[in-house]
Amino acid sequence: MAKEDRKEFKDTLIELKGDFLLAIKDKKRWLFGFIEIAIVAVIVLFDLLTKKYIYGYCAAEGDIIVIKNVFRFTAVQNTGASFGIFKDKTTILTIISAICAVFLLIFLFYSYPRRNKFLRTSLIMVTGGAIGNIVDRIALGHVRDFLYFELINFAVFNVADSFLTIGTILLLIYVIFFFNKEEEEFRKAKESKKEILSTNSDSSLEQDNN
Repeated sequence: MAKEDRKEFKDTLIELKGDFLLAIKDKKRWLFGFIEIAIVAVIVLFDLLTKKYIYGYCAAEGDIIVIKNVFRFTAVQNTGASFGIFKDKTTILTIISAICAVFLLIFLFYSYPRRNKFLRTSLIMVTGGAIGNIVDRIALGHVRDFLYFELINFAVFNVADSFLTIGTILLLIYVIFFFNKEEEEFRKAKESKKEILSTNSDSSLEQDNN
């Protein structure tokens, strides 16, 4: 690694450490963090309650026809990922999903300055959906699916899958329409901050010399 690269890497680590320390001390960030985690918890609770009562009823009594030949509730045990993909990969999916959920929770807290609604909403929905299905995999060894669009013969899914899908769509919208703009604004803000710090440092040195 070249000398300039090492210096840049060291500066980046110092900057990340500074940002992390500021984040921990930011009471407003903690408040918003707790609110967003509470919303995630509501999503998980809603998912688990629908699985308990709707899936549970269908498993015991049979299908519930909502719109004949169009949409129904039916009980299906899914040992794969959302919409039945990666069947019989419960263990590895649980591990991957758990790691992703923890990462998303940390990122929600750390990315507080990025107040874009598409980003925050997408992260909350994806996190809630992921945790809802993780609970099933850990507790039951499979995921409880019960939403079935019979008209198009679509794969049976659940509320958690719905949040995951909608959240992913919102995240794509953010990446396509907002990410580059925000990155440019963040870059300019950092450069401005560095210039101010450099100016203050030079002024301090001049005062010391005088």
